[in-house]
Amino acid sequence: AIIVTIVYDYLSAIGRANKHNAEFEPFNVRIFPNWYELLTDYKLADKDNWEKVDCMIKKLSEKNENNVLKDGIVFTVIKPELIFNNNYKTFVSKVDFREDMPEFKQPHPDLGPSMAYLPEFYIKNSVDGYEIGLTTRESFKKVIMVGDDNELIKIATIPYSVFWPYYGINLDTKQYKAQQESLKNDGWEEVDESVDEILRPFPSHLRHKYFSVYYIGV
Repeated sequence: AIIVTIVYDYLSAIGRANKHNAEFEPFNVRIFPNWYELLTDYKLADKDNWEKVDCMIKKLSEKNENNVLKDGIVFTVIKPELIFNNNYKTFVSKVDFREDMPEFKQPHPDLGPSMAYLPEFYIKNSVDGYEIGLTTRESFKKVIMVGDDNELIKIATIPYSVFWPYYGINLDTKQYKAQQESLKNDGWEEVDESVDEILRPFPSHLRHKYFSVYYIGV
């Protein structure tokens, strides 16, 4: 019943947004993982060697090519069904971004030590929000057929209702309470940046043990 309600609310929101396109405001979302917690907790990096990993990540910032370790994942919702991937300057119809992390390659579980398995960091549309997670060598073993997504390890979800104001939709008391409960249960904390808004428009900030997410109307 809960899932049905979530789907109904989401589809209703999109339907209302499509009817009131003049009210839609494009918005930008930036996801920056807290790499130390994420990589060490999921056994992709060793705490004892973290200084070396941290140095490697910092060196990536000197290069121009896109890399999730330094750039995170950034996208802009231009319209309800038109998404701009800021990292690769491409347009898509839904959020499903998966970034290889070759710096943490491991022996492939099926093809042997001569072949490498590349862990991925991802964000994608799910039933109840933007799902964020990663894959590991161990999770890849759960794959039955290509494309079944069994390898995805969901870590957290950002409820779609967080972004409803950009669709011209204001949450009622019941919806806001449900949103806050969902954020709390999934480990999110809203960071109050209101002091800075006096000086300049400042992104809203959601903080999680494993991620920082910033979003703002554009």
